[in-house]
Amino acid sequence: MPSFKKIPDSKTIDAKYIQKVIVYLESEEDFQIFKERWFHDEGERVEFRSSDTGRGGGCAEVVRQVKSDRQNGIPAFGIVDRDAVMREGRWDVFWETDDRKYKNAMPLGHHIRPLCRWEIENYLLDPDELESILADEGKDFPRSKRPVELMIKELIGHCNTLIPVMALDILFHENGTSSLKIGFGSNCHNRNQVEQELSEKISDPDKFKDYKTRIEGFAEKHPSDSMEYLDRLNRMIDGKRIFHRIEHQNRLKDRRFTLARRIKEKDKIEAEVTEIINDFKRYAPT
Repeated sequence: MPSFKKIPDSKTIDAKYIQKVIVYLESEEDFQIFKERWFHDEGERVEFRSSDTGRGGGCAEVVRQVKSDRQNGIPAFGIVDRDAVMREGRWDVFWETDDRKYKNAMPLGHHIRPLCRWEIENYLLDPDELESILADEGKDFPRSKRPVELMIKELIGHCNTLIPVMALDILFHENGTSSLKIGFGSNCHNRNQVEQELSEKISDPDKFKDYKTRIEGFAEKHPSDSMEYLDRLNRMIDGKRIFHRIEHQNRLKDRRFTLARRIKEKDKIEAEVTEIINDFKRYAPT
């Protein structure tokens, strides 16, 4: 008697007959950004899906669903966060500072693309758009927009403050310890305060120091107040943690989807992301 477990579900059957590639994302939030705000005009050739179908989503679920679809003859791909490379134990690739070498390594295979930046949220940290929202909705609203250079400096400040948090989180992952809560350190106004709060949690001071240095190394070739410096740190700083600090300190509601829409409207989606989607589109059935 055939096993019911081998019968494809309705989504798998549908996918076999549509002339599109399927692109899996880690969460419903990622789906909302890619499908509803950034690439809603790509529906003829690309179908985005959240991997969160009751199992919790995440990089492992993206990998599982892509593998399952491809075994059924469906051209499926996945987009995952940079930390997926860490979770796979590919430390050589995870710490790679050269974007070209990082992309070419393909640590999760040809069908899963890990982003250069830490996660989707890091692609929403557009200083000009963030400053507009803070001027209209932040704790001091309404106010005039500040020069974008001040917002860049503010974002770099958040990143530098979070470097110890990221170093310890990476160390925690290596040791099989749970991550720090997403809001850890949001009350701290500078890096010294964060380090003081972390001091009793550090089991290996030498590795902790080394990981901080490695994170800083991503941006060391650029002026410490420049957009290039911020862009490089975005590869190793958790975007959700940055947003949590901004929202907490400015009494701001979650405006990630608003930022995504503005970035699309002003044609400011990062080239890296559009290149991934354009590459996937080449495999759409004809």
